[in-house]
Amino acid sequence: MIFNDDEFSHWIFFTGFVMVNAALLFLQAIFLHKEKQTAGDTVLLILNALFLGAGIFANLGFEEIGLDLYVVALLAILSAFLLWKRGNQPLFLYYTAAYWLGLIASFIAQIQR
Repeated sequence: MIFNDDEFSHWIFFTGFVMVNAALLFLQAIFLHKEKQTAGDTVLLILNALFLGAGIFANLGFEEIGLDLYVVALLAILSAFLLWKRGNQPLFLYYTAAYWLGLIASFIAQIQR
């Protein structure tokens, strides 16, 4: 019973989380944003990404890390790869900034513990 509650539910949640976020990234790769992204757009994306990065930091920075680290790392790598390969698209920039900032801040917090 404890396995189903603690472990299996995490696997189900994170599988869905990866599938939804990877689908969004792949849809951005298929349907590229055609309009020119201004500096103001980039600033707003990064500012908004700070909030997601703070959530990742709050989740990973102060507790024992489990499956969530691998999920966030996988999505961080995927978003950075797509940003590198497909160019400066809004979702690639947003996800890369949020996930990498969250991971780096969490890594620093875990080292300080």
